[in-house]
Amino acid sequence: MMFLSRQLQLIRYAVMFYTRIPVGSLQQYDQSIDDHATRYFTLIGWLLGALTALAFYVASQALPHTVAVVLSMLFGIWLTGAFHEDGLADTCDGIGGGWTQERILDIMKDSRVGTYGLVGLGFALALKALLLVAMPAQWVIWALLAGHVLSRWSACVLMFCMRYVRLDETSKAKPVTKGFSTKDFLIASAFCLPVLLLLPPFSWWAVFGMLPPAWYLAAKLKTWLGGYTGDTLGAMQQVTEIGFYIALLALI
Repeated sequence: MMFLSRQLQLIRYAVMFYTRIPVGSLQQYDQSIDDHATRYFTLIGWLLGALTALAFYVASQALPHTVAVVLSMLFGIWLTGAFHEDGLADTCDGIGGGWTQERILDIMKDSRVGTYGLVGLGFALALKALLLVAMPAQWVIWALLAGHVLSRWSACVLMFCMRYVRLDETSKAKPVTKGFSTKDFLIASAFCLPVLLLLPPFSWWAVFGMLPPAWYLAAKLKTWLGGYTGDTLGAMQQVTEIGFYIALLALI
């Protein structure tokens, strides 16, 4: 019973940290909860993917396909408080405008959005919308569900393979950067497997569409930062989600 209670605490914390769904306050949990909640990051992907897919389905019953896609995207952004989009914009600004690790980290911590961030985020949102609009309606549902789960797994891979580099305590990623163990990674990975079973076998190849953007971003982070930050986790989620949509559209 204590084990189950502990896991439910971790899941609840993950919902509070990664979404804006009102299930409690982060302040009521200590660092021991913070350290391992990320093992359920891909489970959060199931929750957000299912809710955005449902939003698309409901909207598509009364509205044109394009409008339903945009509304589902807006709903997803609202559910997370633009958490990962903010990370993408900050990462674009930092890597685009900084030439040292210290300068990049300072830029990424700045709440203002620069030209690199604006362009990067604008193109990312436009690409998502265009890719989903180009898909048949039934495929949009599966794309949203699988894309949210698998892209969050890619962020877990980044955490597992690299070290956290921000030394101060002001980062938004503080709760998820300490003690991400092999067990945590395996649990996060296990939640990805069912989503592949839901997709037709030929569409599994779309997972490989995530590799080029993931590899490119990871190489940039290794070269310029020597690791990752919370913002770069959000960027990884965003770029691999787009990579998955591109490959899926090419296959269907």
